[in-house]
Amino acid sequence: MDVFVLFYLSPELILMGFALLILGLDLLWRERNAQTLGYLALAALVAALGMSIVLGLRVSATDASGLQWGNQVALFCGVCGGTFADLLYWAPRDLADALYVSDNLTNFFRIVGSLTGIIVLMASFDYMRARKYAGEFYALFLLAVAALIMMAASTNLLMIFLTLEFLSIMSYILTGFLREDKRSIEAALKYFLYGAIASAVMLYGMSLFYGATGSLNLGEIGKVITGDTNYEIMALFAFGLMLAGIGFKIALVPFHMWAPDAYEGAPTPVTAFLSVGPKVAGFAVLLRVVLQVIVVYRNDWVTIFATLAILTMTLGNVVALTQTNLKRLLAYSSIAQAGYMLIGMASISFSANPLEGINAVLIYIAAYLFTNLGAFLVVIAIENKTGAVDLSQYSGMIKRAPGLAVLMVYFMLSLAGIPPTAGFLGKFFVFGAAINADLGWLAAIGVINSVISLFYYMRVIRPMFFEVAPEGAAPITYSRWIRAGLVITSVMTLLIMLLPMPLFNLASYGAQIFGVAMR
Repeated sequence: MDVFVLFYLSPELILMGFALLILGLDLLWRERNAQTLGYLALAALVAALGMSIVLGLRVSATDASGLQWGNQVALFCGVCGGTFADLLYWAPRDLADALYVSDNLTNFFRIVGSLTGIIVLMASFDYMRARKYAGEFYALFLLAVAALIMMAASTNLLMIFLTLEFLSIMSYILTGFLREDKRSIEAALKYFLYGAIASAVMLYGMSLFYGATGSLNLGEIGKVITGDTNYEIMALFAFGLMLAGIGFKIALVPFHMWAPDAYEGAPTPVTAFLSVGPKVAGFAVLLRVVLQVIVVYRNDWVTIFATLAILTMTLGNVVALTQTNLKRLLAYSSIAQAGYMLIGMASISFSANPLEGINAVLIYIAAYLFTNLGAFLVVIAIENKTGAVDLSQYSGMIKRAPGLAVLMVYFMLSLAGIPPTAGFLGKFFVFGAAINADLGWLAAIGVINSVISLFYYMRVIRPMFFEVAPEGAAPITYSRWIRAGLVITSVMTLLIMLLPMPLFNLASYGAQIFGVAMR
């Protein structure tokens, strides 16, 4: 195989190679040295993160800074000039026949996916120590992160479908990983049934695109649809069907019904991953499909996204008000957060700064990553020692675990969009993009929903600070791995707000690949 393919697929190959290695070692050791297998998985994720950063940097003699983000490679390209890979500087027409690309957007989601995996894995060490099949868990988890990255890099309908199913299958298995727990099995079954229906509907939408254009590649489909306005009704109908599958991964209304049960029944580290990983991959695919296929019909898809954003935000926030189980509450919070991200999608315009809406979505994703995973780390630390997942069981946490209580306040404020937090910066960019795209009314609805969310985020904080702990309740301790994860998430949640330029530049580089398509 061409050396270019190996190099530009190295993060994915590292993750899948280590997953197979862990499965093999687990068979030999028969559940002995499970912690060592966890460390191997962590090493794989760190290596994948390092290679993702390396792939995004290339030395440029003309660049005063010496480094410039922007290696763009079309992989497995049939007619664009190479047998396996072509080194290309990105333009949509150049990658029209690529199945898989390593571009700025792929590198952005490689970094996001690897960071998600690292933080979730840190939280899983204690959780899996006393449970069976830890080696299988670590291997499956690496495969899930690899699937996330592959989904973000796919530019072919068939590849999108295969990677989405790859991620879905890993998610189903991880959700039902607690084989003796009926809630876990029930959650996995519901997740699978909803996912199977959503995938079938999405596949039908893909078949319409293929039947009308004779191609599976997003770039080629976009050329045909852009060149003939008679395709408008078909294209929007097919996109609506595809949105069922993508919306299922993102947990958009009305494709969200699996999320609360899956979040509640899954192992809590898996719940943390489900709240971020599939959502990240779904938005990556959504950006590619919208801006490479139906970009010409902006007025129509803006209406679709604005409507879905309102429904998703409102339902997520309103239903969260009634939840007493913290995992279900965070499930509905995650649904609402997807609605805020959709405001950024609706704000993608062709104005003086056409990439502003894309930047806003990518910045929000990064801010949400650290904030939401930080909140779940607190939940995992408390659950590991007490088994508590209900709000009523969080009474007096300020005395039992003052550090966890204070951090939970900070993460809840960030999810609500209160400064100085990463969540505030994410909402600032999303709402600002909406206002600049003449969607001020949509930004206003987002602000109202943010105010509503404060009520249930405060419901999490109130018992921790203002209710008395049960008599004889012991202080809560947690491992160095959870402590390290909390340090990473809390510091990043603050730094993103105080020093936003590195994230802004990273998001801008990721958005630049769509610059040609939007002119």
